[in-house]
Amino acid sequence: FFSYTRRTAQVYPFIMVSVSKVSCLVAAAFAAVVSSVQADTIAEIAAGNPDFSTLVEVLQAFAPELLDAASSEDAELTVFAPNNDAFAGLLTSLDVELSELDPMLVKSILEAHVIPEVVLSTDLTDVEVAESIGGYPLTFELPEGGGAFVNDVEILVPDIIADNGVIHVIGGVIVPTEEAPAPGPAPAN
Repeated sequence: FFSYTRRTAQVYPFIMVSVSKVSCLVAAAFAAVVSSVQADTIAEIAAGNPDFSTLVEVLQAFAPELLDAASSEDAELTVFAPNNDAFAGLLTSLDVELSELDPMLVKSILEAHVIPEVVLSTDLTDVEVAESIGGYPLTFELPEGGGAFVNDVEILVPDIIADNGVIHVIGGVIVPTEEAPAPGPAPAN
């Protein structure tokens, strides 16, 4: 049994310092775990990141229902989020301003960036195909040299975890190259 006295503190001052340092480390680790558990929604993360300002602006203007879904804590989504440079590159290549684009085209482009389930980078396999919420196929490539691509667009930053899913930052805008499949007949009751 160890008893701590004033004499112990004089003889073994490192005990006080060590206990104090351990307490600080434990408190810091606990704070880090708590803050990681209290993540934001996909929409909150996007709104709080200046590199997604164009994405947020486009969602507000052309697909507010997608922004609502990304705000819902009940959602389970994967968002391939083009950064501002990606949008600027698309608009430059098309030689247009954002306001000049067809709203339905923009909405279909945005729908091509969302999968209605959580898919982490560790879940991806080479040449895997997933369907976006707009019904567009998303094909993943994992080159031997490293990195990851979705529909030939590089995934720059994978796995930004949110309360309601995950964001993968991409360096381009996924433009659907084919029509989304027409909705099937309504289920019989």
